[in-house]
Amino acid sequence: MKNIVLIGFMGSGKSSMGRFLSRELHYDFFDTDKEMENVTGLKVNQIMKKYGRIRFASEERLIVKKLAAMENTIIATGGGFIDNEENINALRDNSVFVFLDVDDDVIIDRLKRRRVRPFSEKGSIADLVPEIYGRRRPVYERCADITVNTADQTMEETAAEIIRRLKTDDVPLQ
Repeated sequence: MKNIVLIGFMGSGKSSMGRFLSRELHYDFFDTDKEMENVTGLKVNQIMKKYGRIRFASEERLIVKKLAAMENTIIATGGGFIDNEENINALRDNSVFVFLDVDDDVIIDRLKRRRVRPFSEKGSIADLVPEIYGRRRPVYERCADITVNTADQTMEETAAEIIRRLKTDDVPLQ
């Protein structure tokens, strides 16, 4: 059975939805950011600050290659996963990509509630989310086999829509 890869901007709910879907479908669950933290012993933001984007991308590629060999797995990707074509290609053959799309204002609200605030050294979340998400959204859309806007749905409703779409959108899991 193919994997289900959840893509979307940070704060779109990939990790929460991944855990929920894994219980519903009886799939294994992996979060690429958590796997990277387990391997390095550092939080994602610490990897970026200490080693930079190149090292972060390298660690992410190694995790993705490992996960690409699995089946019956839900994979929650980091928000920038989509910036690396090698990551996409590694998972493409054995996966269905589900884009969790969320409106900018919802993401901004969710990110403001986090203890560790992304982008704080680069500017305000309110300014940077529309800019960065606006740049990434077309790539998420291009890669997605299924797109679900999660802004006005509960976790249960979103999961039910994803499962229904997996069955009806001619996106076979086998």
